[in-house]
Amino acid sequence: PITVKEANVTYDTAISGNYIWITSWAGGLRRYNILQKVWERVPLPMDGDQVLNTCESASYENTSNGYVLKDYYLNPRDPWDGTSTKSEDPKTYGNHNHKAFSVLSYSDTIWVGTANGINRGIFGSGNCINWKHYSYPMDNLSGNFVVGLEIQRLNGKRIIWAATVNADDPTEQRGLSFTIDDGLSWNTALLGERIYNIAAF
Repeated sequence: PITVKEANVTYDTAISGNYIWITSWAGGLRRYNILQKVWERVPLPMDGDQVLNTCESASYENTSNGYVLKDYYLNPRDPWDGTSTKSEDPKTYGNHNHKAFSVLSYSDTIWVGTANGINRGIFGSGNCINWKHYSYPMDNLSGNFVVGLEIQRLNGKRIIWAATVNADDPTEQRGLSFTIDDGLSWNTALLGERIYNIAAF
């Protein structure tokens, strides 16, 4: 549980289907099931992971506490803020990608912006989600701190816009990052401008 209220501020929300989605910094990504009236914490990929599949039974292991994701540890602390600086165990290091700031959801898709890039989730049966993680510099985002997301439908195309701000790497830039092919490729615009949010009409 996230017990420090200062690290549990909700920055964005989206409504899609039977869910209300919220992004709450160290509180991560959560969803409220409108029919069942319950909140659920939703796992996002760890910083070093490009995918996280929660829709496959092979992704889980049976423990005394029930089924949990294999080799997964929810930790929204800073990556260098580990319990032991000498340990090679990934469970001791925090994940910027678990710090959620922006969310966009429609149809069978959800996009989540974090302090470590953008995550695209595709819903599976049983309300599970398979994630793809995009980050700077590998995926051509301008920066890894994603503070706003928007969808634009124009001339039969679906464009996903992201307000991407520089994070840890000194070569990151403020600006916009966008994809016209659902994340297969990313482009940038307005480099050097501090973008807080986006709207499309």
